[in-house]
Amino acid sequence: MKLQTRLFIGGEFVEAERRGTIATLNPHDNSKLADVAEATEPDVDRAVAAASKAFPAWRDTAAADRGRRKDGSQGLRSQGNRSRSGGGTGHSESVLQSAVSHAGKEFADCWMTRTMGAVQSTLHNGVSI
Repeated sequence: MKLQTRLFIGGEFVEAERRGTIATLNPHDNSKLADVAEATEPDVDRAVAAASKAFPAWRDTAAADRGRRKDGSQGLRSQGNRSRSGGGTGHSESVLQSAVSHAGKEFADCWMTRTMGAVQSTLHNGVSI
């Protein structure tokens, strides 16, 4: 799974207006994880305009329907589960590895710890990270 580094505005990943980037570092060893898009004022304006446009429909959508729409992680979780049982592509493990790296841990050190169990539980229960 390729790490997404662009901005998410209006329901799609887009380039930053000024094309600047910010390095994200692993707090464990200070190594660079990725260069991510730097949002500036024009990008914030685009995001606010997109959110304002989408809000009336979102506000008028039943809570149960909103939950089903926003749970895009369900597909990642089910693919990861298939991976461990011999099929699928293991995307949930890629998401976990990214989360662990951003927390400053080594993935191999955390896989069987309570921390990873908590992260897996969070993903399994549909909470966005």
